[in-house]
Amino acid sequence: MAETRTITIELIDKTEKTRNNDKEVDSESGLDSNDNNKVEDLSKKQLAQKTLFWNYAGRRAYSLLKQAVVSTANRYWSLTEDYLAQNTFNNAMTAVGETIGFGTTLAAGFKIGGVAGGAIAAVGYAGAKAISTVGEYSNIRQSINANNYNMQFQRTRMGLVDNGRGTEN
Repeated sequence: MAETRTITIELIDKTEKTRNNDKEVDSESGLDSNDNNKVEDLSKKQLAQKTLFWNYAGRRAYSLLKQAVVSTANRYWSLTEDYLAQNTFNNAMTAVGETIGFGTTLAAGFKIGGVAGGAIAAVGYAGAKAISTVGEYSNIRQSINANNYNMQFQRTRMGLVDNGRGTEN
């Protein structure tokens, strides 16, 4: 037969016990030294939360604005077929994005490590961009080589090439 089992979960707040044991009383002011630390920690925590919130809100606002501008511009270009203006706009958006990315990386480096941190952030950003660019060029070359191979195969198959002499029918 089936047994009935009871599971009991007991929650213990160990942080309260350690706070009570670690309290040091300042004899002059009559306040616990941990109370002062709690106020400072709370204000630092609230400042960090506000900073994170405004950072997130700023990124979302920028993303929304960018999405609205790009979708409106794409609608315009699909109707007018102005491909040169579309290419110019895409290049400008890429430049703005790279500038913002570099600026935020540099600012974060300065905030974390001062001038040395900013220099390290700039070198890191430049290195990552160089690696990314080399990878993009490698992918383009690989696509061109694959296309050339496929075209040569198709020419041979259709009889347009005669044993490497290149005679076309």
